[in-house]
Amino acid sequence: MDKILQVYNTLDELSANVDLGTLVQSALEGSLQRWFEEHFYSDQAQALNRERINELDADAIRLALCEELSLDLMSLSDYDTRSIERALARRRKKIMYIDFDAGDPDGYIAENQAQLIKLMYKDDCKVIYLCGGEFQIPLGRRSMTYIGRDGAIINVAARQPLNLDEAGIILRDVTLYLQYLTPDKITLDNSENVRFVLGRRFALDDEIKQHEIYAFLQGRGAFESFEAFESRSERMRGIVVGEVALEASDFDIARNIFELRPKWRVEFVKAIKKFARDKFFSVFVDADSARKIFENERKQLVYADFGTDGGDAAIRVMFLQTETCGRILILLTDKPPDFIFDNPIGYTSGSGGAGYGLELIAAFKDDVKA
Repeated sequence: MDKILQVYNTLDELSANVDLGTLVQSALEGSLQRWFEEHFYSDQAQALNRERINELDADAIRLALCEELSLDLMSLSDYDTRSIERALARRRKKIMYIDFDAGDPDGYIAENQAQLIKLMYKDDCKVIYLCGGEFQIPLGRRSMTYIGRDGAIINVAARQPLNLDEAGIILRDVTLYLQYLTPDKITLDNSENVRFVLGRRFALDDEIKQHEIYAFLQGRGAFESFEAFESRSERMRGIVVGEVALEASDFDIARNIFELRPKWRVEFVKAIKKFARDKFFSVFVDADSARKIFENERKQLVYADFGTDGGDAAIRVMFLQTETCGRILILLTDKPPDFIFDNPIGYTSGSGGAGYGLELIAAFKDDVKA
């Protein structure tokens, strides 16, 4: 790589004749820094020193080279342009999301779990802004502050009580999804604006117990009449069958449709597969409500009301239960409710006693208008 660079004597010559990919490779190998030093470009040598380069990913290196060497942007390949735009997007987020006035100018940004883990190896990392994704924070890393942006979710899989205050862990503006614990088992008095979602909740009505749900899923008993089994199903309302984390990219503002990508509880696999043949799930909600739900209630439990289909348990309807809009029916299509109501064939689902039925769609239509 040194031989390629040595034919040029000035920074203008180098920038005009060496493509960005070659510059990236030379920066990683150290030959670019040697060229700077040999040609008395000390400012560039310092700005693009090996220590800094080694801390950057490929996208950020391309951006740094463009800025420090004033490269001709119009000559960049489409690949390099996309790479630089990714780096710019991350930098914009840092400027948008980090609260400089709160004294956290050195905070780091993590957009996914992989970036979070990478930050754990930085000794100076004490404040991390969790942007948008779902995360599992390392509880063994003490004296950390995690600040949520864009509806960040922290999944907690611990089964034993946690004392975050004792560990010096502070949480702000996040949703805690507790897979096993309840909020009273977590000490976080030093944290603020933390919302809890209970992963092991079984139903909206806490009076409905796990053993009742499992007994119903077993189906009609050998000596139980169909009428008695149907009567038993009337108690199976608001049963938790899965969970979903809303993604901003899944909202279609033109149609007011929020596509859902739920994770299901395995206990309900038979009923869910029978209910949702097309595997497309959505909710109909206006843009303002969608924004509020995304910002404040991004992690949701998926509930179902059950009925019977012969001797089997069958899902009649699925819904989300939100603080913003109350109950929101889950549709099995990307068509809005008015379209479904006017064109019911093919858009109601399930078999036998399962499925929305026109009366439920009509009721939903009335709710939306109200």
